[in-house]
Amino acid sequence: MSCVHYKFKSSLGYDTIAFENLHVSVKELREAICKAKKIGQSTDHKLEIVNAQTKKKYEDEQEMIPRNTSVIVQRVPVANTKAKEQSATGKEKLQLFPQSVGHLIWTTSNCFIPSCIVIIYCICVHELFAKNKVVG
Repeated sequence: MSCVHYKFKSSLGYDTIAFENLHVSVKELREAICKAKKIGQSTDHKLEIVNAQTKKKYEDEQEMIPRNTSVIVQRVPVANTKAKEQSATGKEKLQLFPQSVGHLIWTTSNCFIPSCIVIIYCICVHELFAKNKVVG
């Protein structure tokens, strides 16, 4: 019986996933880790798997991981991984404005920025869009 040793980035010790073959696919390992740790399959995050010794990130779902490999697992938001993929291809689009005013207020309330700045910012954004200076 073969195994892969894994740990989450924030964990101190390794856990083990056992399997029958000499190799296990990234997809099968992700599913086994989710099942072992009781992490539900969600569309807002995914598990990023990196080889602990070589620091190679396993991106292809069909890529095979050899037995007795140690990997580090990190739970990352899907939006974050899409942004990384876009920046890797060089086709990223600079986002000047927040997704919504609610997002801006939530972000600024965590940074202790006064809400009057939020209001001024929203007025400026509205004025820019009204004058067609920003194409979006």
